[in-house]
Amino acid sequence: DYINTPSQGWLLDIVNNRVPSDTNPRFVEQVRKKFENLHAFSVINAPDSSYAPEIDPSIYDNFSLEDIFEGKSKNKRKFQKDMWLKQDKNAPLIVWTNRADPHQKGIQFLDKLLPGLMQDYQNPGLQIAIIANGIYIPIIKKTIHELEDNGFRGRIAIRAFSDELERKAYAAGDALLNCSSYAPC
Repeated sequence: DYINTPSQGWLLDIVNNRVPSDTNPRFVEQVRKKFENLHAFSVINAPDSSYAPEIDPSIYDNFSLEDIFEGKSKNKRKFQKDMWLKQDKNAPLIVWTNRADPHQKGIQFLDKLLPGLMQDYQNPGLQIAIIANGIYIPIIKKTIHELEDNGFRGRIAIRAFSDELERKAYAAGDALLNCSSYAPC
């Protein structure tokens, strides 16, 4: 009876038929009718409050705004060790914690960009940690193995998704990469 979307903008895009050309028109019409009848809503697509680094029991070391730099640094070193990344507090760490779904989540964009990113950002030693499951994993693993064979071992890590590992990645990472093939991010 009801539908929700991960943002108000995405809901309005569907209602106004600003969707990929291969989207089923019947779906768009159903969403439009639900919207008109107040049966379509958006939700904020963000982690819930249990992810707050002050209280999250899954991260290595809790921290707050008062000690954010020290707290992130401690989490980063431990995360790097667990992920078999080079332990380097100065290396920018980008984390991807999304489904490895090329239809919606856009992991194929990351796969295509990885070789250039790693080459262009050798100094200061860019690191990328991918925490994901999905059909694209074998393809991106091939790219990662090729990069490791070309001198980037210890700079890229990939592990199966788990809620605990995602939380550790958020606490450790300097940036979060979240692509989408069609949803506004």
